[in-house]
Amino acid sequence: EIFLSQHGTSIGVQKITISTAGYIPGLKRWSREIPGVNLALSLHSPFEEKRNELIPINKKYPLDEVLAYIDEIPLNKKQFVTYEYILINDFNDSASDAEKLGTMLAGKSAYINLIPFNPFPGSRYTPPDFDKVEKFKEVLDAFKIPTLIRGAKGDDVLAACGQLNSAAMRR
Repeated sequence: EIFLSQHGTSIGVQKITISTAGYIPGLKRWSREIPGVNLALSLHSPFEEKRNELIPINKKYPLDEVLAYIDEIPLNKKQFVTYEYILINDFNDSASDAEKLGTMLAGKSAYINLIPFNPFPGSRYTPPDFDKVEKFKEVLDAFKIPTLIRGAKGDDVLAACGQLNSAAMRR
């Protein structure tokens, strides 16, 4: 409310995005309390077993239930849902992953942010090479879903997406 209020920062609803891993009670609250604000879902895999590994809350709120709930939320004309997808080498970056993701999101008011994994000390995951990222995007392009490859920012100081928790865990 402070961000939206003319007595606060007076930011327009189209400029604000709420991010979630798929916590359905939070999604219900968001759709009731701040309609018009954009939504970003950390998706990371269209396959339940892979998503369970990356996003443990998926076991309680499975992706099909989260997507079904999101599909029921009425969106304004310029409103959209962004699906965040961290690409991990040889884990969720195959053509079959991209095909399933494209099939899952085709026809929705959606954008996809592809984010190559940001490695950190102790992680067993690695980022795919750029050619693999490009091929993944090409598959999604065939589904006519706007897709952006996001570059890393802050990875030099372990502050990129997914790295902040690793620094805290080392301490």
